[in-house]
Amino acid sequence: MTGERFQREFNVWSRNGYYPPRIEGRCGADGEKFRSDWKPIAPSARFWAWYGMSRRDYERRNREYTASGFPLESTTQHIDCSGVERFQAIWLKK
Repeated sequence: MTGERFQREFNVWSRNGYYPPRIEGRCGADGEKFRSDWKPIAPSARFWAWYGMSRRDYERRNREYTASGFPLESTTQHIDCSGVERFQAIWLKK
């Protein structure tokens, strides 16, 4: 789904106690597309999830979140429709 639609889905699922254990991105015929499955998250757990990040943003957030006690749960990458490498990542503190 488009990034905008994915964000709407993300907001609904995360508000209802779920998190995306893995986010995948790709360049589709009509632009960037993202997808994820959703898993229940323990009430005490917290997560950060970002998609469509540049390498620089990914590396900065990875340093910041892991230093704050959020281990990297998953990361994926794809080439966006303009030929730029993009990253999706989830950091989960159980």
